[in-house]
Amino acid sequence: MTTKVEHIGILMDLSTGEGREMVRGATAYAQQRANWEIVFPCFESVGLEPVNIPYWCDGLLLRPLKAADQEACLRFKGPKFGLVWRGIGNRGVPCLTTQGKEVARMAFQHLREIGIERMGVVGFKDSGFSHVRSELFLDCVAEAGLEGGRFELTSPPDRAGLIKWLQGWERPFGIFAVNDLLAREVLNCALEAKIRVPGQMAVIGAGNDDTFCTVAGPTLSSVDPGAYRIGYEGARRLDLLMKGKSLPANEEFLPPLGVVARESTRSEFHDPLIADLLCVIRDEAPRGLRVADLLARFPISKSSLNRKFLHATGKSPSEEIQRVRLERAKFLLKSSGLSNETIAAESGYPTVKAFYVALRAATGMTPRAFRMHRGA
Repeated sequence: MTTKVEHIGILMDLSTGEGREMVRGATAYAQQRANWEIVFPCFESVGLEPVNIPYWCDGLLLRPLKAADQEACLRFKGPKFGLVWRGIGNRGVPCLTTQGKEVARMAFQHLREIGIERMGVVGFKDSGFSHVRSELFLDCVAEAGLEGGRFELTSPPDRAGLIKWLQGWERPFGIFAVNDLLAREVLNCALEAKIRVPGQMAVIGAGNDDTFCTVAGPTLSSVDPGAYRIGYEGARRLDLLMKGKSLPANEEFLPPLGVVARESTRSEFHDPLIADLLCVIRDEAPRGLRVADLLARFPISKSSLNRKFLHATGKSPSEEIQRVRLERAKFLLKSSGLSNETIAAESGYPTVKAFYVALRAATGMTPRAFRMHRGA
C-alpha cells in the first residue's frame, strides 16, 4: 500500500541564523518521514502583501513576523504549529519557543562571570522579542545592584547615536545585543569609536549565527537558543496534530543550550597591551605579519612579549598568528572557489606548501579533502 505524500509548508524568516537552523531541524524530522515533502517557497512576504501559502499544503510550520503573514497563516484551514508566540499563540495556535528569560539571564551571567560590573543592552525599537529580552536582561542587572542602560535602534539604524552612547560608558563595560546581527553592528560601532573589543568592552549576542559570529574578528560570543532543536520538535508536534492528536493551545518553552564564548568576551584580554596585540594580529596576520613586526611596533622585549601573551591567551604570539592565518584559509576554502595558491596568499602564508603543511597538521586533510568534507 502506497503511503500518501503529505506536503508541509514552512513559513520562516531565513535572514537570521535562528530561522535557518529551525528549517534545518524541521527538515531533519521530515527526512525521517518517508511521506513528508517540504514545500518551498513559503517564506516571509515582501512588502505589504501577505505571503502566498500553497493551497495543497497539508500542514504548516510557521514563524511569521509580519502582521500580514500572521493573518494569512491564521486563515490556513489545516493543522498548523508555531515557532513564535507573537501574533499567533494568543489566537489558538500551539507554539514552541526558546525561553526568552533564560537567553537574557545566560547573557547577563556570562558577563558577570568575566568580571563586568557595568552593562547595557542594545535592542530594536517597537520589536516584541527585543523588548522581552531587553527588559529581562535589565531586571538581572538591577537585581544584582549593577549599573545598567539601554539603547534602542530604529530602521535605518542610528549609528551615530549608538556610537555616542557607547562612548559614554565607563570602561570596562559589557553589552548584550538581542540578536547576533545587532551585536555585529555594536562591534562595528565600537571599532569606529576606537573602543577595544575585548579589553574595554565585552559584547555578547543571541542566536549563535555562524555567519555573524565567526566570519570576522573579533569573533562574537553568543547565547545558543537551540534553534535546530526547536525546528525538529516543532515538526514533531505538527506531525501529532496531523495525526489527529490534540496539543495544548498555549506556548511551550525550551531552554537555550548555553553561551558559546568567543573572542568578544575574553576576560583575560582586559590588559590593554594584550588587547592591542590581538587586534593587530587579527587584522594583519593574513597579510604576512611576523613576531618581529610586533616587536618593532610595541615597546616590549621578546621574552616579555612571549611571557605576557602566553599568560593571557595560553599561546605564543607566533601560535596566534598561525591560528588566525589558518582560520582565514579554512573560511576561504569553505566559502569560495579560489585556487589554493590564492588562498595561501590571502591568508598570509609565504608559500603554498606552508599552507598545505599547516592545514594537514591541524585537520589531517588536504585542501581538496577539506572542501569536500565541509560541503564547500
